[in-house]
Amino acid sequence: MPKAAPDPYPCHCGCGATVHKDITPQTERKHISNPPNRAQRWAFNRQQREAGADFSSFLPPLEDDNESQLSNKPAAAGPSFADDIPAAAGPSFADNVPLHDFELSKDLELPPVDLLIVEEVLHEWEPFEAALAEDGGLEEEDEGIEKEYEQRDGGFDYDREDEYHLNMGDMSDELEAQMEKMVAEFASELRESDMDLLQAYNLKLEDNLTDATYAHLSRAFPKHQIASLKATRKRVEYLAQFQPQPYDCCINTCVCYTGPNETLDKCCFCGEPRYNSSGKPRKRFNYIPLTPHLASLYQDLKMVKQMSYRHNYKPQADPIEDLYDGKIYQLLCETKVTVEKTEQDHKFFEQETDIALGLSSDGFAPFKSRKQTCWPLLVFNHNLPPDICFRFEHLLCVGVIPGPKKPKDFDFFLWPFVFEMLKLALGVKSYHGVLERMFLLQAFLILASGDMPAVAMMLLMKGHNGIFPCRMCKIRGVLKPGTTTYYAPLVYPANMDAPEDSSHPYDPAKLPLRTHQQFLEDGCHSQSAPNATQAELRSKLSGVKGVPLLALLPSLFFPSSFPFDFMHLLYENVAKNLIGFWCGNFKDLDHDNQGYTVEKGLWEAIGKATAASGRTTPGAYGPAVPNFTEDGVKLMADMYSFWFQFLGPIFLEKSFPNRQIYTHFIELVELISLCLQFSITKAEVHKVRQGFISWVQDYENCHFPFSNLDNRVLAHAQLTQIKNTYHLHAALSLKVPKGTSSIRWEYTIGDELYSKYILVSPKRSDPPIPSGLFTKLAAALITCLSPLAATADDLIPISVAKNVLHQSEIESWGRLRQLECGDTMLASEIVHQEAEDRRNASFVRYELYVDGNQQSFGARPRYTGKTFFGELKFIFLLKIPPTPKLNITLLTFVAFAVIDECDNPTLHPSGLDIHVYSNQHGLDIVDITTVQLLVGRAHWNNRWAIFDRSRDLVRTTFIEEESNSDTEE
Repeated sequence: MPKAAPDPYPCHCGCGATVHKDITPQTERKHISNPPNRAQRWAFNRQQREAGADFSSFLPPLEDDNESQLSNKPAAAGPSFADDIPAAAGPSFADNVPLHDFELSKDLELPPVDLLIVEEVLHEWEPFEAALAEDGGLEEEDEGIEKEYEQRDGGFDYDREDEYHLNMGDMSDELEAQMEKMVAEFASELRESDMDLLQAYNLKLEDNLTDATYAHLSRAFPKHQIASLKATRKRVEYLAQFQPQPYDCCINTCVCYTGPNETLDKCCFCGEPRYNSSGKPRKRFNYIPLTPHLASLYQDLKMVKQMSYRHNYKPQADPIEDLYDGKIYQLLCETKVTVEKTEQDHKFFEQETDIALGLSSDGFAPFKSRKQTCWPLLVFNHNLPPDICFRFEHLLCVGVIPGPKKPKDFDFFLWPFVFEMLKLALGVKSYHGVLERMFLLQAFLILASGDMPAVAMMLLMKGHNGIFPCRMCKIRGVLKPGTTTYYAPLVYPANMDAPEDSSHPYDPAKLPLRTHQQFLEDGCHSQSAPNATQAELRSKLSGVKGVPLLALLPSLFFPSSFPFDFMHLLYENVAKNLIGFWCGNFKDLDHDNQGYTVEKGLWEAIGKATAASGRTTPGAYGPAVPNFTEDGVKLMADMYSFWFQFLGPIFLEKSFPNRQIYTHFIELVELISLCLQFSITKAEVHKVRQGFISWVQDYENCHFPFSNLDNRVLAHAQLTQIKNTYHLHAALSLKVPKGTSSIRWEYTIGDELYSKYILVSPKRSDPPIPSGLFTKLAAALITCLSPLAATADDLIPISVAKNVLHQSEIESWGRLRQLECGDTMLASEIVHQEAEDRRNASFVRYELYVDGNQQSFGARPRYTGKTFFGELKFIFLLKIPPTPKLNITLLTFVAFAVIDECDNPTLHPSGLDIHVYSNQHGLDIVDITTVQLLVGRAHWNNRWAIFDRSRDLVRTTFIEEESNSDTEE
């Protein structure tokens, strides 16, 4: 017989409703979090998602929630970027889609919310979540796991997310904060099985484990609860509490079906159908929401302190050290936020929690064939200090445009990002886990960058092959006869006539710069053309094809907010072109007898010397540069940077038939060095500006006559979210914590003098020391224990010093490590590296005080600092016991470096900070605190050239992995 239906039960939430089934935690939660107006709002949001709408209709209705909500009054004054565009300039995105007049009821009465009931319900979820552990042994092919998982309360149904959220918008701030705190405390209670699962999943992502290897972990470590990969991903998705928002896109990645394209059945560019024969999308673009990640940054105390960098930074006029010293940021700080011509009550970056963001994109080929490209959308968090904001762990990837081709309309892939940034400009209510209160999370995009094709797509420009290729100015390109390629010289060649409407010849100090107003007017003019032919003609005459979607963001200035990327501009462009000229293979120009080409045999010798210098250059300088003269060898940007700054000035000194070419090259190196400084004064900015103007003029005179990737990005985003929410950065780190011993044992010297140094194995106690070296150690000990201005009579006798050495405990160490991102230097006589591919990390720079009057008998000593270079041979640690005769009352530490000095190094003819030497002079024994850094060397023309990174330059810090650190000699 069928089971009788249970009698109706009153809902525990107090809403007065009855239910015709047993009350379960899921039922309880649904009733508590689903008052009538929440259901109506959910229906409104669903309706908005199902029909295209303009941005004003996308924005949620603003509620009068005391001081935490924003004003919705029209702007009486103040700048609005939308005002810059003429009203009759043509259709906007809003003209293509219907408006909605759906309005929420204001007469609904909310039931009371009992916090005790909510807390009880939250803890009742635990048995349902714990049941997930039973799924750990399921096989990947078990299709029922996903359905079973979603049916439990441990699964999160994102299609009904609005129903699940507690009705925060209609509570008082105090009650709202209590609810969020309660949920946060409940969420932070991770099970032990969760830690096993997260550590295993983190290992897979960090070390790129294959799915098959991951499947073996549960058998390799049976004592740990490691679930199948499918169950793991489901659990990670639940803990992160967000998943990507999928959007259909063209099979050829021409467009994304968002906004006005949402109802299209085929691509408007290539004509390919949107759906397959089964009615399913042929390809999708996954957008990863930004707001949950930004909100999670305020759950961890350490991260909150780091996020306060922007707020605590004091802008200064001179020198310039960060983007906050720039005019754009300072202007924004004085301006009220305006969205859709409605001025808000708050200014940009008014609150400490306001976040400054940067956007970057660049096409790259994930496969060696390079026939397919994809385009990641990367977001940088500029609230973090500049030394960490570009690190991988702080990088936010909001999506990857899957390829295989370049998007025909980039705006429609940016649509969800711009929509989310508009909401963040108004403010999104979030919970501050450190302050334990609600706050209005606001974020503003202030910079966007990338290579020239990527930024051209962001700005709806013709690109670098257009008649007006530059986004910053209206310099006009000239078409090379017989080709379709434009280039933009300051002075046109004599055999080409300048167009009548050009300002030829161009003065590089007075280029026709674009303005914000002019840029948007050019876009409107092209966009409002009556037909495609006119639109193409108008865009050719301005270089702008339309008004970019990013123009809706009030924090951006066009084109000033889109600066040139130094890496692409200098290393991937100018550096490549220069090498092409020097080799005589740049395009199809006639390079014979031009004075800038390097003889082929000499160029091949330079390539071999470049590859050989990798062995004599520490790994801290970056990857070794291969022999780029060989076929198929390609250099990365960091290799170009290293070669141009350090190796090029050495190898090219006497390589050009025309000496002027080398001088021109050295001028570029000096300008690059100025640009890479951490701090730059206004005078130096002026020098850079004038220097590049002069350099470009001389340049013309001298040289012219995809799916897996999507999943990986999502996995990293979810895991980062979990680390922030559950404070697991340290627990899930695969790096050896600071202050703990690794496989290579470390020793901290117990003396404040050596607080910035660590000795690293191999270690040997009481090592055999040759008599000659032992005597030199005794002499060095005399210098160490004697006053600086001691006379001959005050010095300790050599016999006493030797006796002290005999009584002391002596250790030899293989490595000397400087803390605070310093170098790790190897003692060449202790760490034997005989393999040919080892990289030498034993040559160092050190500084000693030298008596300038040592040649003058009887003169008063005059000590000045002098720089030396040499090879680190030994590292000795002396532990001197108490010696009353020498006034040593406590155990005393003395650490010596034994260095084979380079004989009389002289400055390189280029004038750069490069020194050359031929031989090594003999052993110096100095205190380790005088050793400053590692240097690199390159052998050329029977001499060694020494280069170092001692200048105040921005450079990549290459952190040595523990497993690979022995690859240096």
